[in-house]
Amino acid sequence: MMMALLIVGLLASAAVLSFAGPLRAARSRDAIDQLRNADDLARRAATRQGRGAKLEFDLTSGTIARFEANHRQTPDYQISLPQGFRIEEIRLGNESVYADRATVSFSAAGWSNSYALHLIGPKFQKWLVFAGLSGQMTQFDDASEFDAMLAK
Repeated sequence: MMMALLIVGLLASAAVLSFAGPLRAARSRDAIDQLRNADDLARRAATRQGRGAKLEFDLTSGTIARFEANHRQTPDYQISLPQGFRIEEIRLGNESVYADRATVSFSAAGWSNSYALHLIGPKFQKWLVFAGLSGQMTQFDDASEFDAMLAK
């Protein structure tokens, strides 16, 4: 009976370990997709209304809020990063933002300054760089790759 329980315990722990990696990867993709969608929705809202929009990143709570042209006090759209994920640093152009909040503004044409987000999660760390004119997102593993791109 003890051997049977030991074997069942070993099989159960092996199953849990085999699902941990793919689950962590899926949560990482989800966090990246949420940030990409927030940028895309802000650009679309700005062009749809022809008056601009802004994204506000709250590094403390891990939320991203979109405010449309009228810039009301309450956001038109808000998301939270998946549990365990946070934005560690934001760079607007070449400057790092060392505050609890950072704002990216979008013109009526849907353009913004280029910006980068340092996304950190369980066994995950990436720089996500958003091009100001197109909104195209590029991923980098560390800041030196990002800095090299800016130097070009």
